[in-house]
Amino acid sequence: MWKISMRKNDQVASHRKILAFPNKELLHEQAAAWIARIDEARPGAEEVQELKQWVNQSEHHKKILLDTARVWDRMEVMIGLSELLDLDDISAKRNPFITPAVSAIAASLVCLGILAYYYYGGNSQADVQQTASVKEKQPPSLYETAVGGIDVVNLEDGSIMTLNTATRIQVDISETRREVVLLEGEAYFEVARNETAPFVVGAGKVVIQALGTAFSVHKLTDQTEVIVTEGLIRVKQDEGPAPGSDEPQLESILLRAGQVMQVQPAKQEIKEIETAEIARKLLWQQKMLAFDGDTLQQVVDEFSRYTTFKILIADAETASIRVGGYFRSDNIAGLLTSLEENFAISIRQTTVDTFELRKNRH
Repeated sequence: MWKISMRKNDQVASHRKILAFPNKELLHEQAAAWIARIDEARPGAEEVQELKQWVNQSEHHKKILLDTARVWDRMEVMIGLSELLDLDDISAKRNPFITPAVSAIAASLVCLGILAYYYYGGNSQADVQQTASVKEKQPPSLYETAVGGIDVVNLEDGSIMTLNTATRIQVDISETRREVVLLEGEAYFEVARNETAPFVVGAGKVVIQALGTAFSVHKLTDQTEVIVTEGLIRVKQDEGPAPGSDEPQLESILLRAGQVMQVQPAKQEIKEIETAEIARKLLWQQKMLAFDGDTLQQVVDEFSRYTTFKILIADAETASIRVGGYFRSDNIAGLLTSLEENFAISIRQTTVDTFELRKNRH
């Protein structure tokens, strides 16, 4: 049996007005929202009363809440529920009727509950500012996160940056200029409106200009991806192709909320993106990763951004296995356990920090 020892990174959650909450599976969504609130902080007396009223509406309410708590599988959450609702200890019990499919659905609803919680006011702007990491303000300032880290930075102009794992950003802000350079990694920007000083983000040869809007930028080795969640931004190329090159010049383009743009040296692609896909791509802000039929190779590549552990795939057949579900980016043990239990993949620990994945032949 493989073993793993690691410290759980502190979860950094911030108030995000990005997504409309989907109107389906209402009871499951309400239960997931309650779990997210209890996971964040112990509810006050009024919230406890509201929770009790919700649970007492029917046995169905109570069952859904407890099943959702078990799928979330956080000891402190389940103990908290036991204490708040005067229930029998549920922390050591696992519902034998929760199949992998039901677990995947319930886990996804927990994620939606978290999104709903933060969207509808789980954290106030003041709370975010108190927990943000505000560093040296004299320009230029350098902000960076370690592998697996997430940092929320409040800039002096009122804008907010959320930095994903292994990200470095240089910031130069004054009364007349707001310039950011994404040196590597991924960041989400909530831009304070300032008519006299546009907010400019550079990522390689790509330049994004905004006034008051929200968008993410992910700088990869071979391309830059931009997702707009609010307002409008202008994207252009910082400099044209080399003399004699056949590469086209990137024209200045307006992107609106709900669009994603991928820029490569020789081409660019713009497409509409569904709300659910935006949610999936930006779940990293809650330290969650979501996959929907991705290959195991894609899952491993994405997960490897958030850990110093090495995950190797034994062969092409194993690499092509399709995987779906929600995983905590700071919990590699949870990912490996899920692959073993739900996707018929065997795990072999080859060194202290290396794991090999192989399709189970049994």
